[in-house]
Amino acid sequence: MQNKPNIFVKKIILVLLLFMVAFVTALFIKATQRYDVAIVSTFDISSVETKDVNKYIIHDYYKHNKPASNASEISDVLSQIKVKGDHFEYIYLGINPELVSFSEVSDIIKKHPDTKFEIFLAHPSINYWKGLSDDAFNNLVASYTDFLNDYKDVGLSTFHCPAAAEWLVCNTGNYTGDFTANKEIGLRIMFDRVGKFTSENVGDIKLAFLDTVTKARKVKYPDLSKLTVVFFGDSVIGGCTNSSSITNALSALTGARTYNIAYGGSSATLPLPEVDPTAIDLTNIVEAYCTKNRKLLRKDIQPYKGLTDYIKNPPASDTYIIYVINYGANDYTIGYPLEGQTDTDVHAFKGALRYAIDALQSTKPGTIILATPHKLQAFNQGTNIFSDEGLIESDYVEAVREVSEEKKTHLLDNYNELGIDESTFAIYLYNDGIHPNEAGRFMYTEKLIELLDSLKF
Repeated sequence: MQNKPNIFVKKIILVLLLFMVAFVTALFIKATQRYDVAIVSTFDISSVETKDVNKYIIHDYYKHNKPASNASEISDVLSQIKVKGDHFEYIYLGINPELVSFSEVSDIIKKHPDTKFEIFLAHPSINYWKGLSDDAFNNLVASYTDFLNDYKDVGLSTFHCPAAAEWLVCNTGNYTGDFTANKEIGLRIMFDRVGKFTSENVGDIKLAFLDTVTKARKVKYPDLSKLTVVFFGDSVIGGCTNSSSITNALSALTGARTYNIAYGGSSATLPLPEVDPTAIDLTNIVEAYCTKNRKLLRKDIQPYKGLTDYIKNPPASDTYIIYVINYGANDYTIGYPLEGQTDTDVHAFKGALRYAIDALQSTKPGTIILATPHKLQAFNQGTNIFSDEGLIESDYVEAVREVSEEKKTHLLDNYNELGIDESTFAIYLYNDGIHPNEAGRFMYTEKLIELLDSLKF
C-alpha cells in the first residue's frame, strides 16, 4: 500500500519529462525552421491566424506577431528569420506611415532585390479617426499623403492603401480594434489587394483616402436601434454574410437588429412543380418565416441560418418590424412571367411579390420596403431577352414599382437611384458584372439607411 504514492509520483515525473522533451524539441524545430515568406507589421494583425493564412500561402511562412515600432525593427526581424534558399519569395509588410516613411520602406525593399513585396498601409477604423484631436488628425493625414506623394515604383513590390476604401474604414463591424480588421476582412486586405496603387493611379488613391477619412471624421449615422429589419432576397443580400454584408453593415452603422433570410440564386417567382419540385424561393422562405417552420428549408442555406437566429434570438417586443424584399435579377435571367393566372399566382413575378407581402402582413405586420434590382452590366446591361414575353431587366424593375404602388409599400429604387451605371460598374460590381462588391454593398446600405431614417419611427 505504501508503494502506490511512489508509483503515482513517478508517473507524474515521467509525464513532465515527456512534456519537457516535446517542448524542447518544438523549440529546436522552430529555431531551425527555414522560411520563404515573412509577414511583419507595425500594427496589430493578430486576427489573421496561422490556419487562415494557410489557405492563401502555400509556402513556409513566418508571421511576426508583435507589431514592429519602426523601420529598423522591421529590418532586424527580417534579418533574424532563417531563409529557405538564398532569398525570401515574398515579404508582406503592414506599414503605419506615422512610424515608417516611404523612403524607409524603399530601403528595406532594396535590401531584398529578388523578393516580391506586398505592402499594405494601416487602415484605422472610423472610431479612431473620430477620436483624434484636430492636430493629431492633421498629422496622421499628413503622414499618409507624404507617403503617397513620395511613392515611386521600387523593386518587385506592390503597394496598397486600404484606408482609401470607404466600405472598410466607415464600417465599425469590420474591426476588432482601432487598427485591427476582423479575420475575414484582414485576410481580404492582406491577400486580395484592397486599394492597390501604382505610379499611374496613386493620385486617385490619395484623393480617395482624403475623401474617406474626411467622411469618417464627420459622418454621423442615425440611431436605428429601435428597428428590426428582416431581409428577403437573392445573392445581393444573401450572398455575403461577413461584416461587409448589407445586413451586418446596417447593424454596425445604426444599431438596427437585422436578420438575413435571403438566399443567393433564389428568385421571387416559384417555378412550377414539374420544372423544379425542390426549388427554394421567396414563397417557401416566407412560409417558413411566417410559420417558424425550419423544416421547409435545407439546413445548409442562409435562410435556415437566418430563421434559426430569428427563432432563437427574437426581436424585442418594443421594436418596429421592417421587411426588405429584394428580388428581380434572377427572375429576369430565368425569364419568369410578370403576371400569372391570379393576382397572387406565385409562379409569376408580381404574384409572388403580392403573396409575400400579404403573408407577412397577416402574420406579423410591419413596414415593407420593396427593393428593385440594381442595373446590371452583364447580359448586355440587362437588355438580353430570356423570357417568352420579350422582357428585359427594366421590365422587372417597373414591375416592382407597380406592386409597391399597388400595395402601398416603400420603394428602394436601386436601378435608377443607387448609382450603379455605365460609369461606375468597375467601381461597384465584381468582375462578373452582376454582384455588388464591398463598395457596392456599402453604398446600398447607406441608401437604405437614408430611407429608414426618413420613415421617422
